[in-house]
Parts: sequence; C-alpha cells; structure tokens
Amino acid sequence: MAQATPTHIRVLQKAREFMSAVPEGRRNRKTCRTYLKIFRIMYKEGVFDPLRPQDAYDTYCKRRSALRYGGRYVIDQIRQKLEQMLDSADPALVDRVARELDGLIKSVAAAVIRDGGVGGASDGEGSASARWRAVSEDRARRGAGSKRYVLPTLPDDWRDKIWVQVPANSSHRSALAVIDVTGCRTADLVAGDRCGFAYAGAVACFEEDELVIYICPAKTDELVVTRYVVDVEGCGAVAHDLVAQCRASGGWMTIAIQSSDAVRKAVERLGQSVFPDREEAITPYVYRAQAIADAKAQWGAGEMVAIMANHKNDTNQSRYGRYEHATGRRALKAVSTTREIKIGRVAHARVLGELRKASVANPHR
Repeated sequence: MAQATPTHIRVLQKAREFMSAVPEGRRNRKTCRTYLKIFRIMYKEGVFDPLRPQDAYDTYCKRRSALRYGGRYVIDQIRQKLEQMLDSADPALVDRVARELDGLIKSVAAAVIRDGGVGGASDGEGSASARWRAVSEDRARRGAGSKRYVLPTLPDDWRDKIWVQVPANSSHRSALAVIDVTGCRTADLVAGDRCGFAYAGAVACFEEDELVIYICPAKTDELVVTRYVVDVEGCGAVAHDLVAQCRASGGWMTIAIQSSDAVRKAVERLGQSVFPDREEAITPYVYRAQAIADAKAQWGAGEMVAIMANHKNDTNQSRYGRYEHATGRRALKAVSTTREIKIGRVAHARVLGELRKASVANPHR
C-alpha cells in the first residue's frame, strides 16, 4: 500500500489551489460535453494555448472556455483518482499519476495565465478580443456570409410565399411557424436538458384570446424562459395556423423537433422551390435575421429586441438583420424573460456616434 509522501501532498494541494482559482461556472450539459471534447483534443496535441493564429474569434473563445472548464474538470478527476490510490495502489503507480497531475497543472495554469487570467471568454476577466486582435489584425472578418446579408435581396412577403408551400401534413410545419413568429433558433425547439431541467419543447397556448409562446433557449448557462405574446392579425396566416392547432389540442400544444439539421434542410428545400433562381439558401437563420430586423423597426434596438432574440445583452443584435430591411410585419405584441438583460451598450454606441458626427462637422471645436 502506498504512503502519502511530501510530493503527493504538494501536488494535491496545487490541484486544490487551481480548483479554487478557476471558478466552475454554470453551463448546460451539452456545452460541458463540447468543452470537454475540445480540451481532450488540446491535451492530446499538447497545445493548451487557446489562441492559434489561423483561428477565427469565435473558435478562439470556445477554446478559451474549454481550457478553463476542461482543465478544471480533468485536474479534479485525476486529483480524486490520486487520493483514492493512496490507500491501496502500488507506490510506483501512485508516483506516476502524481507526476502526470503535476505536469497537467503546470501546463494548464501557464496557459490560463498567458491567456489573461482565470476569467472565461464572456465574464469580463481578461480581454479575449484584445489578445485575438493582437495577432489577427490582417484577418478577414468572420461572418461575411451571414444570413442578414440575404434580407435586402428578398421581397417583403417572402415568408408568406414559403408558408403557402408548406404541406399541411409536414412534420416541420409547427416548428417553422414558431421560428417564423418568434425568430428563435432551431436548437431552442430541440427537447432535452436545460441546465438540469427536462425541456419538452416550446409551448404554444391560446389563452384569454391571445396566442402566447413559451421557449427555453438552448444557448444559456442558466434556466431561462422567454414569453412571446403574438399579434395574430399582424402576423397573418402563420399565427392563425398556430391558433387553430392550439384550439384543436385543447388550448395548448408542445412544439419540439428531433434534429436542427432536418429542419434546416427542409426549409432550404422549401426556399429553393419558391425561389428557384436564388443562389443563397434560405435557412432558419434567415427567418431569425428577418424577425430581429422587424423587431428593431417595431421597438428600436435595445432591451426588447435582446429579449425577443434570447440574448443576454443588447450588443449581439447588431450582428443580425437591420431595421431598414424590416418588412413592416408586427408579429409580437410583447416579450418578457426570466433573466436580467445587460443593457446600455446600444445607448452608449449611439452617444459615441453622435460625438463622431459632431467632431466631423466641427473639427476645430
């Protein structure tokens, strides 16, 4: 039986210190599995620095988060294994595991420190964007093929034209209706785990003469419920179809899909059949960009659009459809969410814009 040596005690203490220095954070299970898979690749390659010159910014941020979550998880697993081995395992094997743990802690800790500290890519500790820009200034901007650039080339009634072609018996009909009305992601309709809670899918209710849709978004580190009050008349045939389905189901129904890819491909085929001369595919993200553009025209950029788009702040909406590409549709009466939205960035950008205009108009002031 092995005995705990000063080296073993020192390594275990280093592991505990690393665990306390790197916060565990709150993430859903799917995100955790993704981060752990990425970290295992980093571990196998022996390259723990998340910044690689050829990577786009979002890839770097994902590797950055994987380093912290995956490193913490693997170090904790090996620490527990070492503590258990001290009671029964062969001393030579214990020494080997201790050396492995010590080397991993050194490598991961050095990479975390080099990358700006223990903060994640989105929690404000350490500047991911500053470090990425330092080696990526000459790189093409990610998102040149974003679906928001498709909107100016589409007619205002493009969604109505596609909806007419959706077969009445299509298994994706209800899902497309919810995506059309709310602008949600297809992943938001996939049933499964939501931060430890079972999620059956979006719920549509016809209550007090109003159509209300409840969605738990997939891209979040906490359980969030977003409530959409639909303007049935303003939305048109799609909303009327949902109302009819709710009434036929006793006032409410659950809308869930098995695969985001299946819905995406079905929407692409519909778009191709309605607009056969188009080179750019119409996907659910075109619907999302259009819904956000319409919301910006209705409410103005800011908190309401962030809630509708299931964003945690009012910044990300700038990457989607612009208000000048709105179709005039008023699909929603109101939206609300169970989480607090970080606001103020849109207003700050507007102030800076006005200051720039003033400095150009009066350069000597």
